[in-house]
Amino acid sequence: SGFLAICSANIPTAADIDPAETDDDIPTKQFGVLTFTGNGTARTISGLGFQPDLIWSKRRSGTGKRHYLVDSVRGFTSYLHTDQAVSEGTSTDGVTSATSDGFAIGGSLDYINENTSTYVAWCWRAGGTSSTNTSGTITSTVSANQNAGFSIVKWRSNNSANQTIGHGLSKAPRFIISKPYSASTWSWHNFHHYLGSIGKFNFAGSATGAFGSGTNTYGAMPSETVFTVGTAGNLMPNNSTTDVISYCWHDVDGMQKFGIYKGNGSADGPFVYLGFRPRLFVQKRADSTGAWRVWDSERHPLNTNDAIFRWATSGAEDTANGQVDFLSNGVKIRMTYAEMNADGGTFIYMAWGDVPYKYSNPL
Repeated sequence: SGFLAICSANIPTAADIDPAETDDDIPTKQFGVLTFTGNGTARTISGLGFQPDLIWSKRRSGTGKRHYLVDSVRGFTSYLHTDQAVSEGTSTDGVTSATSDGFAIGGSLDYINENTSTYVAWCWRAGGTSSTNTSGTITSTVSANQNAGFSIVKWRSNNSANQTIGHGLSKAPRFIISKPYSASTWSWHNFHHYLGSIGKFNFAGSATGAFGSGTNTYGAMPSETVFTVGTAGNLMPNNSTTDVISYCWHDVDGMQKFGIYKGNGSADGPFVYLGFRPRLFVQKRADSTGAWRVWDSERHPLNTNDAIFRWATSGAEDTANGQVDFLSNGVKIRMTYAEMNADGGTFIYMAWGDVPYKYSNPL
């Protein structure tokens, strides 16, 4: 007698996740990446698998095309650029609304739908409809997805130091991107839980600066209910009329993680343990100058992944000085370049997941 063994490839998908878990527990229902080619006319971009609240798009081909951010709290026809310290713009030729599976575009805005140009869109799900939050000394408007550890927070400067703003999450944020958006010239101020220190990193104007310590921008470490802004004239504009948008994230096991790694100066670089296969990975040198390098598995699904953007510049996608492997439980750095892997250097990272490690095929 004998037996017949039938084997199939263990390739995980969202359907493989424990059916007892809900969409709130599935990384691909909280964050996703789409690529598409512009056609210059009104259209719908689909295939995301959820309704996004933050859409961050970038033209892949050609230089000088800015990053384009829209969200459900400010309204999808209002956009921002991380590579410029300018006030928000408005257009009905760009994204006009979110759909249950992506987003609608009204026309030929070159940041998102220029004919024949190629694009990527990184998309996050917050809480949909926003609500008033009174946890801080400044009342905020918040759309929060507590299960996914992400919220969009709108608030207004009151020209006073050390004010607190409710973020709507259940844990203290470890990464915050903030922009005073209703007045020109105000820069982006980004908080990262870097060595447990207060300070900032910037976007805009090809920003590459190291971590800037001090309480002038973020006045204290975030708590489970609020984050704090520092002195007027920084993230708190020195007026009482400027609106500010903040995007807040904290770690979620198997879904997203924000931390640091140390460089070793070798082509066999450090391994960054995440606990999931990454969908998006961003890193920046923190103790010296360095760009905000961005990789995702949609634009480049195979290892070694060398297709990068830089969040603070308007440059096209390129393959210069950026090689990593996306693994089932983290990222392997594959370069000696000082901005990615200087021996003894300290680097921050931001990562969003595709499949949690417990569902990944480790081979």
